[in-house]
Amino acid sequence: MLVSVTTRQTWIPAQHVYLHVPKIEKTSGHPFTVCNIPRKIDDTTNDRPHQSKQELLIRVREGMTKRLFEMATHSMDDETLVDGARPQQREPFALRAWTEGPYGKEQHLDTDYDTVLLNSGGSGVSYALSNGLDLVRRRRAMHLRLASPETAIATKKLFFCYMIKTAKQIKWIEDQLKDMIDHSPPGFLTVILHVTKPANDDDEILPGYITHDKRDKEEQKNEKEKSKPERLPHTDSSDSSETVVGESNSERHARKQVDHQSTVELWSGRPDFNVVVERCIAASDYSDWFAVGTCGPTPMNDSLSDAVSLAVKPLSVLRGEQRRAIKLEVEEFGW
Repeated sequence: MLVSVTTRQTWIPAQHVYLHVPKIEKTSGHPFTVCNIPRKIDDTTNDRPHQSKQELLIRVREGMTKRLFEMATHSMDDETLVDGARPQQREPFALRAWTEGPYGKEQHLDTDYDTVLLNSGGSGVSYALSNGLDLVRRRRAMHLRLASPETAIATKKLFFCYMIKTAKQIKWIEDQLKDMIDHSPPGFLTVILHVTKPANDDDEILPGYITHDKRDKEEQKNEKEKSKPERLPHTDSSDSSETVVGESNSERHARKQVDHQSTVELWSGRPDFNVVVERCIAASDYSDWFAVGTCGPTPMNDSLSDAVSLAVKPLSVLRGEQRRAIKLEVEEFGW
């Protein structure tokens, strides 16, 4: 569930606010991480906006979130609400509400780091989205040579890794993710999507945006059998597009049809964080500074933390080599 609140507040990525809805709870507010940034992604200035919209991505559980969801969707059965099934599309529901804050850190993750990995799972994507949108906005301003000293960043590569259970869950952030991909400078952004459960529906994932489909071949075969194959447009033999060694025909066609300059990969199963971290490091020089930010379930965060610990290679100092400079920032649910 996405809640938008008009406000004059300004905030930085990964900060949270308390949402107050008097019609549901008169005295207390509930904390949520803001999943967007106060400026438009194509804004090249660093001026404070007069008015912004805070977007809160809320996972429906019990208590306040359940009552808010019931009110917005004209009541649904408890089982559907708890399981988070997507209701029939409706018009936005207006309700008197405000936010208190923002709270949390007052320093950007990205300022001095050459390569950044933003990892998230489930509703923890709010943390990654806000940081990712801000990084893309700033790097875009630098690419256009319109960045002010306050906007400029050192980041040259951004990896956005998101783990979800089902394909439908990507709809939670589809608009924000497309916005980030569309405005990213060439070669800056790599999006890595992991769907942990086998596909059991016909929903497409980011149609027109996936450049590399790395899901299991058996799973892709089952999906193709569910629907008629679509005839691809005729391609002239003189086509000069780049050919990637080991790339399948479906991946090549997908890459030709997209109109953005980012890499968007779709994988099945959980990520191997040792591979992901080493891949990010390989994309930059050994001496570059590397930042890793993660938000989601504790087992996922612990697994990524272990991979970062191995990648630091502290014993390299004893061999006279330079130790890798890696910063790890972990955000977890709860208090």
